[in-house]
Amino acid sequence: MKKSVEVLRYFLIGILIMAVMTFIGGSMAIYSDTLVNPWFPIVGAGAAAVACAPFCMRWWKFVTQCDQAWFNGLCHVMFTGSLLFAFYFCNSYFASHDTAHMERVAIERRFRETHYKTKRISRRTYGRGEPYQQYYIEVRFEDGRTKKLSVKFDTYRRLKSQDTIQLKMERGLWGLPVIRRKGANIEVPHSGYRQTESILTRRLRESKY
Repeated sequence: MKKSVEVLRYFLIGILIMAVMTFIGGSMAIYSDTLVNPWFPIVGAGAAAVACAPFCMRWWKFVTQCDQAWFNGLCHVMFTGSLLFAFYFCNSYFASHDTAHMERVAIERRFRETHYKTKRISRRTYGRGEPYQQYYIEVRFEDGRTKKLSVKFDTYRRLKSQDTIQLKMERGLWGLPVIRRKGANIEVPHSGYRQTESILTRRLRESKY
């Protein structure tokens, strides 16, 4: 009997760890297309987790097999990721499609960041692998708010600072604006400078043949 309970406990711990990682990753993915100060949902979810912690202590005690209230409370607070994911998911999934509109935003700057792949060193050891580039643009909305958006390299190299793009926006369930990236219309202005640059580039290319 004790052995089966122990197996169940470790199984639940594994499920919880995977769930927390999934919830946090999902929250970050949805946040990237939500126009909101990230600290507001984090503080709200944390406060909700702390408020319901006394009612969940027995369950956490069974999972951790620990009588220390502070440790079980810490595990419960870490599970805040589930509430955070629920907040972002409901706001995005239940957004009002009737409020969909195109909004023009200006590109403040474009930049790239170096990230590293995860490399498996041994059966239980992972390390930092090969580097890769992630490309971003920071856009400014008409109300002054800014947002960092990840873009593909092909889009990144076509855009310049002070260019404009149109983003499809919807009002989320909680009133937070949601960016529908699939509806984004990238505009690359054909300024005189760019036209001259394009002509010179074409002539240089033709002169090589």
